[in-house]
Amino acid sequence: MVAENLTYLPAVSPPTEESGTDPYYYVYNYFGTNVNDAKASDNYKTFGVLYNWPAAMNACPKGWHIPSDAEWTVLSDYLIENGYGYEGNGDDIAKSLAAQTNWEFCDIPGTPGKDPLSNNHSGFSGLFGGWRFYTYNGIPGYFESIDGNGAWWSSTYGEETSNTDTWIRWLRSCEALFGRQRCAITFGLSVRCVKD
Repeated sequence: MVAENLTYLPAVSPPTEESGTDPYYYVYNYFGTNVNDAKASDNYKTFGVLYNWPAAMNACPKGWHIPSDAEWTVLSDYLIENGYGYEGNGDDIAKSLAAQTNWEFCDIPGTPGKDPLSNNHSGFSGLFGGWRFYTYNGIPGYFESIDGNGAWWSSTYGEETSNTDTWIRWLRSCEALFGRQRCAITFGLSVRCVKD
């Protein structure tokens, strides 16, 4: 798995636009549509692109792919079984996956936000790039949680009978676990690619 967030950006959309069928590409806190301007932003350079799921599924270069939920589980199981948990054991592997840079401070031991310089023993370098949130209570889509959260798509639908959400993985500044949950495919999340 590549140890950085994907930066492929063929187009850019403001956060108020969303789709569950068409590809949308977002750069955190960029509200325009000019690709060059978006690429010049610090958030693009640091955190890469936030993709809705249709865009994510076609973003990796040839010979690479979005990890399935099962492939994410292989990674987390390996880290748990090989002593990457906080203090060398357990399923609290978030610190081993999180980058060492500027996570929002958290006073809970074993979390990415507590002593971030001791993060990243796995080399995954998980970044706190936030996400593009869906429209909520009549407020158009917006960006949220930079500095405190990072989230990555899988290629696996949340339910076999549904095509509206997928399984994702996340890191949070005050959580010791590498989280897994379902997420609407209209969100904008980061992408990591796995070699075929």
